[in-house]
Amino acid sequence: MRDTAVSGAALPRAVWADRDQSRDDRADVPANCGRAIRLASDELWCDDAKKAAARAAGRGFTMYSGGRDAGPAIGPVDGHQHWLGSGAERIFMWEKRARTPLSRGLVLLVHGSSACARPTFDLQVPARPDASMMNWLACSGFDVWCFDCRGYGKSYKGLEVAATCSDGADDAAAVSQYIMDLRRLDRLFVYGTSSGALRASIFASRFPERVGRLAVDGMVWTGRGSRTLEERRQKLAQWKASTRRPVDPAFIRSIVTRDLVPSADPQLVDCFAEQALENDDVVPTGTYIDMCENLPVVDPQAILAPTLILRGEFDGVGTLEDDLAFFAALKTASKQIHVMAGMAHATNLQKNFFTSYQRVEQFFSQSETAPLERA
Repeated sequence: MRDTAVSGAALPRAVWADRDQSRDDRADVPANCGRAIRLASDELWCDDAKKAAARAAGRGFTMYSGGRDAGPAIGPVDGHQHWLGSGAERIFMWEKRARTPLSRGLVLLVHGSSACARPTFDLQVPARPDASMMNWLACSGFDVWCFDCRGYGKSYKGLEVAATCSDGADDAAAVSQYIMDLRRLDRLFVYGTSSGALRASIFASRFPERVGRLAVDGMVWTGRGSRTLEERRQKLAQWKASTRRPVDPAFIRSIVTRDLVPSADPQLVDCFAEQALENDDVVPTGTYIDMCENLPVVDPQAILAPTLILRGEFDGVGTLEDDLAFFAALKTASKQIHVMAGMAHATNLQKNFFTSYQRVEQFFSQSETAPLERA
């Protein structure tokens, strides 16, 4: 299943034009983004990288960073912010749409544990607008939305909010209802990454009628055999002592070095760190506690939507065996699992990030399966 072809016609390589019409809450990205926080450009490829390169070579793994040969159609993209609720229920939402007619549906993106939505899905990188997953999908003809779960970014951040996986699913439910009412839709496509995959899966299990397709990336179901979670459990008492944990440049660096392969793109890591830390230098502990002692938190038998499971070849948060067990337990018969060669956790920060973007775009573009007429 490694780097298996996914059905869907490749679109011509594109020249991108990105225009964000709602810049009141974020300054233009500085031209020297990637130098302000020197996470990757020098430091990332030192000791950990030498070990990673040796390990990768021993496993017959070759790192490369090539240009993508297929991408979305050309067109400018506009950004719009939305707000839902007030006080403790206040949630920030961000939408991006191409100016060309939209015909491929609406996508809702759900972020993970350690950064809010826009750095994760709408990363701003000088001269590289295709690094933004929202740009990619918007120029492919989708109406694309993300939101900050409560406790993150511009949403409500009261210290009483633990932001568990279940809480994030509640936020996704509220956001999806707002979007469907606004756009007069019955269903939408949902993508979640890391613990956002758990949030998205719980939401899909609770509201199957709202989810047309579900894609999960960096998924962990039971946590069995996870080297990342085993290390994380050593700090479980610390996570449980507070509803917040600090994040800093060193922690951001650890997200892309802990799998011990030099698969991350240094410029993407630098820009992600800068933009994530502009929004949050502390984040909730809820998903970390869930992943350390409460798994499984989602019932695959309750997920009815066609489902795509994506995992990087070297992702240490979950194991391939765990993903395959989740795949087998899914009630839906329309399901796919794709192992992406040359990638680790945090696929949006990998040298081969476009692989995951292509897979998601192709999956969300597939036609519905006609039901069989049984005698």
